[in-house]
Amino acid sequence: ATQGQGLPVFSAIAEKLRQGGVIDAALLRYFIGGILDVIGPPVSIPFVKVLGMMFTTKACVDALNSTFFDAKKKVLLSELIGDFEDAVMENEKQSPRAAADDVALVANLRSMYGSKKRAS
Repeated sequence: ATQGQGLPVFSAIAEKLRQGGVIDAALLRYFIGGILDVIGPPVSIPFVKVLGMMFTTKACVDALNSTFFDAKKKVLLSELIGDFEDAVMENEKQSPRAAADDVALVANLRSMYGSKKRAS
């Protein structure tokens, strides 16, 4: 389960980015790099949705696909998207109709950034 204030913070940032708000690309890479250092499975569906919305904004796509985003962080990002896939697949077993949008979101993320399973 998602705890604390993570969802409201990520939601506010995603909304700002979707509305065309400007966040410096270097700061965005630093912020997301920090997130990737501490987030791991299991992830909740609300968390997948909020972070997924943030990661699909043009600002994030540009910042995270740039050569300035560390290669190790790109691997962590692709592993996190793999975690998102696992969470969505598990949710789809329980609620196939509700999960359709989540499946599409993760497929979109996978096409933007790739997806990789974490090493055991």
